[in-house]
Amino acid sequence: MGAATRGVGMAMALWDGANGLGFLVIFLVDFLGTAASNLEPIYWNSLNKRFGDERGYVLYPQIGDRLDLICPASNPAGPRATSEYEYYKLYLVATREQADRCEVMGPPNLLLTCDKPNSDMRFTIKFQEFSPNLWGHEFKSLQDYFIISTSDGSRQGLDSMRGGVCVTRGMKVVLKVGQTPYGLPPKPKSDPARPKNTDTGEKDTTALKGTDGDGDKGASGSGSSMAATNIALIAGGVGGGAFLLLVTAVIAVVCYRRQQAKHSETHHPALSLSLTLAG
Repeated sequence: MGAATRGVGMAMALWDGANGLGFLVIFLVDFLGTAASNLEPIYWNSLNKRFGDERGYVLYPQIGDRLDLICPASNPAGPRATSEYEYYKLYLVATREQADRCEVMGPPNLLLTCDKPNSDMRFTIKFQEFSPNLWGHEFKSLQDYFIISTSDGSRQGLDSMRGGVCVTRGMKVVLKVGQTPYGLPPKPKSDPARPKNTDTGEKDTTALKGTDGDGDKGASGSGSSMAATNIALIAGGVGGGAFLLLVTAVIAVVCYRRQQAKHSETHHPALSLSLTLAG
C-alpha cells in the first residue's frame, strides 16, 4: 500500500509539474510573439503597384521582424500572378550606390531565384543583429539595406547583373532597419550652460554639429546604434531573468508537492498498523 501511495503521489507531482511547464512554455511563446511582427509580404512581379515610386518600395523593419519575398506561380494562376511567368533574381546590396545604379557590384548576395512557373518561390528575411547560421543575414539598426532585381523578367535575362526591371519598373526595396517614417532619433541638444570661447576665436563645436556633413552623421548614427544595442541587451537580460524566475517557481512547486506526498506516506502505514492491533 505504501508503494502504491508513493507512486500516486509522484505521478500527481509530475503531472502538476508538467502542467506548470506547459503554461510556462505557452507564456514564453506568447511573450516572444508580441516582441516581433511579420511584415506584409512582397509579391515580386510587375503587378505590384508599390514598385511605382522611383525611390523604391520603402519599408521600416525593426530588429526581430520577418519579411517574406514571394514570386507567385503562373500555373495555376493566382490573383497575384501575371499571365506569363516572370523570371527574376533578387539580390541584397548594402550601398545606396548599387541601388541607385541598379547594378550588383562585388560578390553577389543572392536571396531568391524565381525560375519555377509551377510553384510559388518564397524567401523569408529575419531581421537580426546576430545570426546563429554561418550563412545567415545580419542587420544593424539605423542602417539602410536594399533589395534589387537586375533581371529583365525573361528567362534569357535572368542572370543579368545590371539594369533590368530595377531600371525599367523601379523594382527595388529600401529597408530602413530600426527607423521610422519620421526620420532618425533627434540629435542631442547642446548644453546652454557651456560658454562659447569667443576671445580666442575658437568656434563653438556644438553649433557646427548640424552642418558638419558626413562626419557628424556617422558619429550620430554610431551613438544611436550603441543606444539601441544597449536597450536590446537590457531587454534580453530582463527577459532571461524572468524566465529563470518562472522556472525556479515551477521547480519549487514540484519539490513541495513531492515532499507533501512523502510526508503523507510516512503516516498512513502507521495508522493502518494501529487499527490492526486494535482489532
